[in-house]
Amino acid sequence: MITATQVRRHWWIPAGAAALGAAAALALSMTATPSYTAQSSLLFGLGYSGSATDANQGAAYTLTQVPTFAELATSETILDPVRRELGLDDSVARLAGRLEVSTPPGTSVLRISATHPSAGEAAAIANAVAAEVREYVTATAPVDDELGPLYSVSTIDSADAPSRPSSPNTALNIAAGGLAGLLAGIVLAFWRNSTDTRIRTRSDLSSIAPVPVIGAVRNGHGDAPSLDSLTRLAVRLRHALDADAPSTRATGAPEGPEGPEGSSVVLLTSATPRGGTTALARGLAETLGGRVVGRPDAGGSEIANGETQGLRHAIDESRTSGSIVLVDTPPVASDAAALTLATASDPAADAVVLVVDARHAKGRHVLAALDELNGVGASVLGVVLNRAQAADAPGSTHRDHTPKHDATAARDSLAEPRDEADADTGAGTPERRPAGVFGYFAKTKGGEAGV
Repeated sequence: MITATQVRRHWWIPAGAAALGAAAALALSMTATPSYTAQSSLLFGLGYSGSATDANQGAAYTLTQVPTFAELATSETILDPVRRELGLDDSVARLAGRLEVSTPPGTSVLRISATHPSAGEAAAIANAVAAEVREYVTATAPVDDELGPLYSVSTIDSADAPSRPSSPNTALNIAAGGLAGLLAGIVLAFWRNSTDTRIRTRSDLSSIAPVPVIGAVRNGHGDAPSLDSLTRLAVRLRHALDADAPSTRATGAPEGPEGPEGSSVVLLTSATPRGGTTALARGLAETLGGRVVGRPDAGGSEIANGETQGLRHAIDESRTSGSIVLVDTPPVASDAAALTLATASDPAADAVVLVVDARHAKGRHVLAALDELNGVGASVLGVVLNRAQAADAPGSTHRDHTPKHDATAARDSLAEPRDEADADTGAGTPERRPAGVFGYFAKTKGGEAGV
């Protein structure tokens, strides 16, 4: 089913195709050789009649003969003399192609139309063919010694040189070209929509992610997240973590002076190389009054390779602050730091949030990142759509009508061992119980209610 958002997304395709079709039709019309059409008409009647009955019978007979005269007008018998008279270079067949002979229903009128690039030639051909038909019919009609020929043929309209070309019809061509382009554009837009896997909206993300969509963040000034979006995301994130804090804390992690609620560690990682996790982590930390752990290296990655041991120590120290700790890690696809810190056998963080950049991410990126995290048994809290469009971010009038995924099924799919070997080695690892977090999203319909 095509939604209104998808129509707005691809509106430019049919619009552009319609404009292109109209422009192509205009160009063809402007470059086409103009043609002129001239028409002459003949009236066939009965040459004589003895009574009213004879006149009616004669008129009916004439009607039956007019189609024969129409066929005669395009025959070699008529056209060959016309060619010689006008000095035309056209063959009989080509000259016949320039003619259109018609008979209005129920009449004895024969209309002869000639089309030619020259207006004068078109009129000359139409008049010459009409004259030749009139002479031929008169000459071959039965003749009474006293009354004369059976048929009378008269010219009722002589062809004049037209002042305007009959083709091309520029206005009609533009309309037809625009309509054809529009139809082609609609087909192309449907095809593009069916093959487009880019993640632009929360609906796109909800349709493929087997975990809850925590929220969407739009940009404010420059590339920085907007304060309103950060505030809403922070409230929902804290609410989710507080729903069942013991089940999301890493086993063996020390409790801060304010208890486990204030010392949750959330690992942020991106599904694409340009996820914007650094700006998002800093903004969330300021909003939550928490801390950011992780440091950019020269290449722009949040954590240099090989520094996870030192980072673990920094995380443990940060837990004592009693505030939420956000661990800013490189993208899953380009660095193993997030997987190392999130592994179920020795987790450094209580939960993982996957950041999806609306400007660069595709469905395969999201699924690949979740598969990597699932492979190490990471406790994935959910996904966040970063750099979302204003209409799709929290605080707008947009409402996400996509049905929420079943939280229990999502939890089971993430917690399921990859194979028997993984299941055996998992004995003795700390039990992960994300039911409280997923239960929160299930009961509050994705975190919308109660926030």
